[in-house]
Amino acid sequence: LLARRLKQNADDWRDEEAPEQKRLDIEQEAVFSDPLPLAGGYLVALMSGRLVVVDVRRARERIFYENCLRMLGRGAVPSQRLLFPERLELSTDEYALLEEHAVEIAALGFDLGLCGEGVVEVKGTPADLPVEEMDQLLFNLLQAFSTPVPVADVRRERIAAAMARSACRGACPPLSREEASVLLGQLAATRSYSFSPSGKSVVAEITPEDLCAKLGQ
Repeated sequence: LLARRLKQNADDWRDEEAPEQKRLDIEQEAVFSDPLPLAGGYLVALMSGRLVVVDVRRARERIFYENCLRMLGRGAVPSQRLLFPERLELSTDEYALLEEHAVEIAALGFDLGLCGEGVVEVKGTPADLPVEEMDQLLFNLLQAFSTPVPVADVRRERIAAAMARSACRGACPPLSREEASVLLGQLAATRSYSFSPSGKSVVAEITPEDLCAKLGQ
């Protein structure tokens, strides 16, 4: 079942390999105001007096990533119980990797039953994670565990990034102005509002020069 997401996962990683990074230099702490939600998963706002466009999905990914890092630092992620457990079939290598890291994966909010012969029964998943993203997240986590890393913090960052991608995948529902204001407040609090965990720009400034060029002035 996990193998059917391989192509989608590979596309995601290719997209992350060429980030377009442009940091907005703000001398003081960033303050967002006057948000206006737009169609297509964007919103415009003033950031310390500058007009910016915010990618809502990437903003949520950054916020979820930072929250997940804090939870992992405390040792465990809250779990949500599934009303109806789901069964997954893994390859021999995936199943062995899951057995090897069963304690660590449990600390990430998963309640798993290892049934043998590659079969796993999922009884609980990390809180706030869409159940439909469960198999993709498990695949991403197994990829993270399969790659040796010398520093525990690096692995924790990879795990948090995998969980953030899974939690924030897909189209963003429309936001009210109040919801947009809350989102921007949470984004500013991360102090890493410029980029998503994968290095993609979250915020882009629209300068007076940009407007003049668009209007042909």
